[in-house]
Amino acid sequence: MTPSESFDVAVSTDWASIGSIAGELDALARTAIEPNVFYEPWMLVPALARTRAAPATIVSVRNPRGELCGFFPFETLSSRHGMPLRCIRLLNHDYCFLRTPLIARERAAATLSALFDWAQSSRSPAPLMEFNGVAADGPFADLLAGELARRPRWACHTQRHERALFRPQAGAETGVSHKHLKELRRVERRLADLGELKYSVFEDGDDLDAWSERFLALEASGWKGAEGTAFQSSAEDRAFFFAITRAAAAQRRLQLLSLDLNGAPIAMKCNFIAGEGSFAFKIAHDESYGRYSPGVLLELFNMQRLQQQTAVTWMDSCAAAKHFMINRLWTDRRAIANHLLAGRGLIARAAVRYGPRLRALRRPAANEVTQGNADADHS
Repeated sequence: MTPSESFDVAVSTDWASIGSIAGELDALARTAIEPNVFYEPWMLVPALARTRAAPATIVSVRNPRGELCGFFPFETLSSRHGMPLRCIRLLNHDYCFLRTPLIARERAAATLSALFDWAQSSRSPAPLMEFNGVAADGPFADLLAGELARRPRWACHTQRHERALFRPQAGAETGVSHKHLKELRRVERRLADLGELKYSVFEDGDDLDAWSERFLALEASGWKGAEGTAFQSSAEDRAFFFAITRAAAAQRRLQLLSLDLNGAPIAMKCNFIAGEGSFAFKIAHDESYGRYSPGVLLELFNMQRLQQQTAVTWMDSCAAAKHFMINRLWTDRRAIANHLLAGRGLIARAAVRYGPRLRALRRPAANEVTQGNADADHS
């Protein structure tokens, strides 16, 4: 008997079923080998309420004690990357900036092996499986590499990119170069000449809904409001933002920061904490003050706060790969990957091994994995 044979793999085709295991998902997230707030139920359930996802293939893996130890929310596609082959792909909802599945630390290798055994069998609805937008430089990446090494017949095609990551450095103010920091302080002084400048942070006991309303109004005042992509632009998106900020605040995992001028916010930022890490979710700024870079100043304040804390050791920017501003401020990087896998069927394995190369010869490939948070415009 292989280590994974005593593990149970169950499949649901109803996105609503995630709500029924919300408590177990919360527990799994706390013991996962890598954190991912975007797949935790307090984020995922309200996201699905407003997302037009493809048909579901939600795979839950349970250990011999019956405990949930692996959560893989796949959507089922009739074709992928121009190949007329069915594919199960990790869910990418509209506000999902990381899609690393939740896998418990205890017997993590056996959990992933159970998934691969299932995917290789006729029980899986598709010959292709895609881990898209997953961490490529941590425990999950090591786990995946080890599992693929055990299965040499599997085909795998991988695309990678890096995005900005901030790691507080002991004894350093921010890690920003002296020249850049000096320029930002000069801009800050010019902004302070216009009136009272104040940085503030949401604290327990503050009016969370009032903070959220200010954020939504500020975001809607700019280009997102004009294009109809701000949270305030639709009742569904507005409700989603209130749902996730309330849920995160209840767990003390919400960070809201604001830069105010004469009592009015000109930049605001929303982060979520996950264990020792954190994720930069959204930022908004008053575009009429663009020449003073209020978003950059607030980001600098965010970095300074992280330097002073010990509980949070990194923050993922969730930004696009080549975003100039955040890449200049945050010099650390984290790797993100797309893995297209085929574990059964000669045609599927051949399509994964040779299809991407043939497409690359015909035209420049559109690298989906480079998609990040469009909100990364911190100017």
